[in-house]
Amino acid sequence: MSTKVSYGSLSPAVIAALDVIVRGLISKGLCGENPITLKKLSELIQFCDSGIWGDESIDPALDPHIFRVSDFKGDFLLDYESAPPRNIPEAKLSKFQLVEGDILVVKSSGSANQVISGRTAVFQGSGKVRYAASNFLMRLRPKADIDPFYLAFILGSPPIREIVADTVKTMTYPNLPFGLYSQILVPIIPYSDQKCLSTFFSCLFEGRPMPILPNYLYEQQKCVSYVTRLASRINEIQNLRAHAASETEGLIISIHRTCAEGRTKRLGDILSLREEAVRIAPDRSYPQVGIRSFCIGSA
Repeated sequence: MSTKVSYGSLSPAVIAALDVIVRGLISKGLCGENPITLKKLSELIQFCDSGIWGDESIDPALDPHIFRVSDFKGDFLLDYESAPPRNIPEAKLSKFQLVEGDILVVKSSGSANQVISGRTAVFQGSGKVRYAASNFLMRLRPKADIDPFYLAFILGSPPIREIVADTVKTMTYPNLPFGLYSQILVPIIPYSDQKCLSTFFSCLFEGRPMPILPNYLYEQQKCVSYVTRLASRINEIQNLRAHAASETEGLIISIHRTCAEGRTKRLGDILSLREEAVRIAPDRSYPQVGIRSFCIGSA
């Protein structure tokens, strides 16, 4: 797939699976197929805001930690350890502090040829440490009937990420405006099916057995199963090639070492030749040595 979207470390199989399923949902929603409906993103969230950066940390043990774009571990994952502590007044922190289930979206980052804008991850809380998002990120808080992981996977899928890339392609420094982002159509399915699809994608990322999807996604699941099996075979072949290359390299190194240590012999020192008289009968074949004699007759 030719794209300007940066998918980080996502494997081609995972990208393809996301694309197949989300594109299938959107297509069925456009055709009015039950139980799928298409809704604007603005209809699915309680609110959206940009983050805050704050000042240099005064007390790292108590100050909140702020997620930056660089604290995304690729798509759909946050690095809680790398987010730095920053000093933010309590009055402001009460507004910007993240709660479990908030979705963070990269708003400004990357380039026109490597678009990171639109990358998503769900905040899952981290005990006593408080977190907020920087002003290069957007925070979405889904409504109660929307599973945050389902929405994050949909927004981070190739069909939606390509829309984002197309939106920011004329900008020297990509910046995703919420006014446009909020108009994106999102396929909505029953809440129980949202949870099932979230589990499906989580298992796909982690290499665990995937659950059975609802019947209306049967064809898409078949396609994903084929893609994952093919990816597994390709991975096996690549591993075999790498093993063979390693074995060959080891053999070459061993030969060079043997030569360098003078532990070689000339072929002439190994083979010996001797002459012996051989009696050959006339008009006979000798297949062992590949010859035949002929009787010419007497003069």
